[in-house]
Amino acid sequence: MKPIFDFFLKTCILALLFWLSLLLTGLAKEVDVLSVFYAWLISVLNASTGYLLYEYAYHKDGRGFYKIVISGHVVRALCVLVSIASLILTKSVMRFEFALTFVALYFMHLVVEILAYQKKHQFEKRSSS
Repeated sequence: MKPIFDFFLKTCILALLFWLSLLLTGLAKEVDVLSVFYAWLISVLNASTGYLLYEYAYHKDGRGFYKIVISGHVVRALCVLVSIASLILTKSVMRFEFALTFVALYFMHLVVEILAYQKKHQFEKRSSS
């Protein structure tokens, strides 16, 4: 299976499991769902952008690869910080629920992103042999 398809399939499955767990455990009634949705959306967009940049930079030379990946990481971090600040300053989210959800989802998506990097590397290694 192509690594990019695998990454997005895992992301969709995790999203489905996340939202189903909120609904089935009854937490959806107790938390601000909009805050949780914004946290989920920022986390998914961040991880997806990171993986797509990795896909784009994979066949570049060493300098080009690091330039794309590192500068992409800086831009992604700035976008995440601006998004979080704007949501908090406009009081669009409940801070505690948003922060807790964002941190949990960020680390979950970070693991999925890193595993996708490894899968991409193994896939390319096998296909070049």
